[in-house]
Amino acid sequence: MPRLTLITFLIFPIIVWAKTPCQTADQYVVRALYLDSAAHAAQQKKYFRRAIALCPTHPEAHNNLAVVLEQEQNYSDALYHYQQALKHRPNYVKAWLGLGDVYYQQGQLPLSLEAYLQICTQHQRARQRVAALLEKHRYRTVDGNQVLSSESLNLLFDQSRLETLYQQANQCRTVDRDIAPNPEATRAIREPVAVFRNIQFKVGRFYLSLVSEQQLTEIATTLIQMNARHIQIRGHSDSQAWKGQLATRSRQLNLKLSQERANSVKSALMSKGVLDRMKTVGYGENSPLVNGHFETAWAQNRRVEIEVKN
Repeated sequence: MPRLTLITFLIFPIIVWAKTPCQTADQYVVRALYLDSAAHAAQQKKYFRRAIALCPTHPEAHNNLAVVLEQEQNYSDALYHYQQALKHRPNYVKAWLGLGDVYYQQGQLPLSLEAYLQICTQHQRARQRVAALLEKHRYRTVDGNQVLSSESLNLLFDQSRLETLYQQANQCRTVDRDIAPNPEATRAIREPVAVFRNIQFKVGRFYLSLVSEQQLTEIATTLIQMNARHIQIRGHSDSQAWKGQLATRSRQLNLKLSQERANSVKSALMSKGVLDRMKTVGYGENSPLVNGHFETAWAQNRRVEIEVKN
């Protein structure tokens, strides 16, 4: 079983010699680890939970229970137990790796990056994930039906935490330059920006679709909690030509459309209680993330970016 931690001491079949609750907990953890994980996951969980009941500060019990829960795709409970393991052992490499994996599976890529960076200099797979998340700023981009939580957004808009991530990424880059062949990838971590491709618009329209509501609520919650004072909302369109219009006129209409989209997001956030400290700007098709005249490129270029500075 990946990331299970074995406590290395001999165990008797019957627990008789343990002097403290935490020593008894050690033995329950070892018993669980000797079981075949595929066939006895329920029994393993039972042993790990007994260990935690006896010794709530037992990092191996929390970590190993989290691994089993993660394999069952019970991500919320797995997250809790990885966090408990780290609370009681802050330098626990396997727990940081598990935490990063769970956040990754949940689509909370900023938090995933933060977790992996804690162990980036020590663990190769963490470095591989960091490299993938830094490429094209993937960690701060949300697509499709994914929603960045307020917790993720707080990280993306917190310049002190971003500075810490930047320093950690640079340290990791001294170990393995492949995590960011272009140093601009690490410098960009300092930018308090989130890119939303999940704030969706119908083609050629500027009103928001229903799928965007949950994301807008998370954004509003974050901005209100931060008491954000300087917010810029940037609207971008794709480069599709408007039916019956020349190329020059199509570009003008796309510019107007992107401004209207940014204004729509501002209005939606104000309706959710965000103070009017927001500036909007439309870039039309002038700042594409992906070059090309095909559907995949158009879908990626239709987006809203929000930058927050206090």
